[in-house]
Amino acid sequence: MKPHALVIEAFGPYAGRVAIDFDALSDEGLFLIHGSTGAGKTFLLDAMSFALYGEVAGERGVKGLRSDHAPPQAVPRVELEFSAGGARYRVERTPAYTATKVRGAGTTEKLAAAALFRVQGTERLPVVSRTTEVNREVEGIVGLNAAQFRQVILLPQGRFAEVLRARAEEREALLKTLFATVLHERASAWLEDQARAAVRAIEEQNRSLAWQRQQAARLFHPFRRLDGDASLAVRGADGSAALSEPELPADQAGLDRLLERIGRVVAAAEEARRQAGEALEQARRQRAAVVQMADRFDRRAAAQAELAGLEPRRPEIEALAIQLAAADRAETLRPSLEADQAARRELQELEARLQRELQRAAAARDGARGLPDAVVALGLLRLPEAAALQRCGTALATRRVEVEGLARQAAEAGQARQRAAAAVALQRQAQDRIQQGQRQLGELGEQRLASEASLREARTAADRLDGLIQARDGLAERALATLQVRKGRRLEAEAIAALATADQTLQAATAALKALRERQLAGMAARLAGDLNPGAPCPVCGSSDHPQPAR
Repeated sequence: MKPHALVIEAFGPYAGRVAIDFDALSDEGLFLIHGSTGAGKTFLLDAMSFALYGEVAGERGVKGLRSDHAPPQAVPRVELEFSAGGARYRVERTPAYTATKVRGAGTTEKLAAAALFRVQGTERLPVVSRTTEVNREVEGIVGLNAAQFRQVILLPQGRFAEVLRARAEEREALLKTLFATVLHERASAWLEDQARAAVRAIEEQNRSLAWQRQQAARLFHPFRRLDGDASLAVRGADGSAALSEPELPADQAGLDRLLERIGRVVAAAEEARRQAGEALEQARRQRAAVVQMADRFDRRAAAQAELAGLEPRRPEIEALAIQLAAADRAETLRPSLEADQAARRELQELEARLQRELQRAAAARDGARGLPDAVVALGLLRLPEAAALQRCGTALATRRVEVEGLARQAAEAGQARQRAAAAVALQRQAQDRIQQGQRQLGELGEQRLASEASLREARTAADRLDGLIQARDGLAERALATLQVRKGRRLEAEAIAALATADQTLQAATAALKALRERQLAGMAARLAGDLNPGAPCPVCGSSDHPQPAR
């Protein structure tokens, strides 16, 4: 667990709001909290412990944590932002305190409150908001309870010696929590249990073998003493005793006879052991049957006692049984009832949505222009019939085709009007050029008349040098005027040609517009003819006779 920020307000010796940024301090490594006695050093640790677990360390209690120096309206609170387990959290707590009433005189008791948030960037996502739930969540996040946290993280003043003198069990529990040795403890306990079980199995097996040896020695041992005599008796397979020589074999033949006799005794002992095993198994089965019978008798006695105790409640039990049977029968209808309720809710939602759509459609129809008569006459207070909707759809599709055709024709007409406007502009430019050329031509004519007058005057004054010079100048001016007249005539010819071109363009645009209008009229006639029915009046002229419908 790593603390990041701590905020204290009206808590302990801190009357105002105090904020501590641990991140800024941790950048320097270790840091020391120091100050004079009573400055509030330990209360910082108490505030951290209280924020996490709702408890304080040392000899202090959770009562009386509100600062006596704070204003009467101040609310004691502690906020701690910390990170643990790869996530960042913020816990806020308010201790129980006595507050002054807002209205009237006296005081009121405020309960403790707590809230835990998960910090993601600038957002705070609430986790829990109850005191007990916050305590449980914090213990799971930090991995320590309040006592372990105070013992390991916040060692109170004067308690260090107690930690050192703590009992082995307490230190063991603390170390197990700190170093997560639960898995190893479980594995060790499991191995110890397995070892004890194996030892018990071996001991049981050894006891069984010892018991079997004792039984064999008691019942089937091949030699025994008879009445203090030194002779030996051999017990055969039939249980009879046979006397044998007490002396030891002196030669190989006696030894062979003894071995043969021992072999017979061993075979008889094996047969007796087998029979004893069968008898033991039969006895065990009989014992199991007796135990089972006894258990049945015990259960029967317990059932009879329970029945006797429940006998007075028979009417109540029978009524409950009838009620349970009715509930079981009704439970089978629960899916149907839930499905019916869900269907009713969906139907209501669908009707409400349909009503809203009908209102929107009516508003759209009222705001539209040029709709077909079938759409205008359609009632939208409730859902129309399918046939009426189909007729309206057909009419709207037909009107859509008509509107798209009119839109294309309008676009073509607009282009034709643009071309006509351009032709008119060219015509105006040509007319301006013609007028300008005519003005220049008039000016040149006046200049020509003036030149002729000057020439006549020059001829009458031929004897005079100045007159000749003037005549020469006049001829030069007349030549210049002649050039200007030629230029004006050329401009006049160009203007006339441009005017002719503009007239041709205007005539072509007019013809195209006329053709478009004729196509529009022909298309409208064909559409009107498509709606004509024999015997029905024409929507244009009212005649019921339609000799030549347009195609």
